Amino acid sequence: MNFLKALTTSILTLALLLALLWQLDWQQISAVLGQTDPLFFLMAILLTCFSYCIHAMRWKLFFSGPGTEMHIIFKTVVIGHLFNALLPSKAGEIIRPIFLKRTSGIAYTNILATCLVERIFDGVLVLGCLGLGAAFLGKEIVGSLTAACIILGLYFLIASILIALYWHQERIQTFSANILNKKIHQKLESIIAELSLGTRRLNKLKSLRVLAYTIVYCSLNVAAVWCALRSINLQSDLQTLKVSLLLVGTLGISLALPSPPANMGVFHFTVYSVLVFASGEDFTSNTSFISAAIVIHLAALIPDLLVGGLSYFSFPKRLRELPVKAS
Repeated sequence: MNFLKALTTSILTLALLLALLWQLDWQQISAVLGQTDPLFFLMAILLTCFSYCIHAMRWKLFFSGPGTEMHIIFKTVVIGHLFNALLPSKAGEIIRPIFLKRTSGIAYTNILATCLVERIFDGVLVLGCLGLGAAFLGKEIVGSLTAACIILGLYFLIASILIALYWHQERIQTFSANILNKKIHQKLESIIAELSLGTRRLNKLKSLRVLAYTIVYCSLNVAAVWCALRSINLQSDLQTLKVSLLLVGTLGISLALPSPPANMGVFHFTVYSVLVFASGEDFTSNTSFISAAIVIHLAALIPDLLVGGLSYFSFPKRLRELPVKAS
């Protein structure tokens, strides 16, 4: 039975990877890479890999004890990035806590709450990048700013829920007991308690350390995008930190919305749109901008697949089987 589960998981993972690779236009990618500066492209990949280390160091602040050692935290973080690449709509953020739960024994919802806290910090920085990039370039990107308001509202909603759980856990549980039947209330009470415990992990830390790691993590992403831009034959006014900031901001927002596996289409369209707005050109086919979208995507995708894949298969088989649902 365990063999069949392992085989099914391996086949599913391979099928998802093949489906991802099948969507790529390898002839176009080959032509683009042939004109790419290998040094800057490699730097973009290395900066992305280094950002994984910072991400892991930040997440480690929430945990201590057996099963949460730094090397395990790092593996679970990059496995999350791997499944973000293979599955639609940031599914890796839901899968990442499953792997840490298996090594540490901490409840899934407890761990998931720390991921939500991380996303709030990330969201503030992403919106900051969008605002700075738009301000520096003097461009009014209506669609992106509208999306930013939506995402900001979602982050505010999540933050409000977490704050309510932190300060008013007993009141919420009492309220649910009064309006729900006993069975549903008991299940909800358990979830609320674990989410609250996860949120309270931040209480034991200096929040400034989490913020500092988030700033470094975001800065590395900006630097990686800048290196990817420098690796392509683009006009110099598009190979700037200003454009890189705007790209990180808009990608952070667009990729937080529902999207296909590996964010196909969404990623390329976002990069292309930002470059069109930044250059002031008409929204027509531009080979250089298409090449830029492919290179920036590959610089993010290659480390996701390589580092994430190595980390996934280094986990014992019994720990890497994906369940139908997490408890």
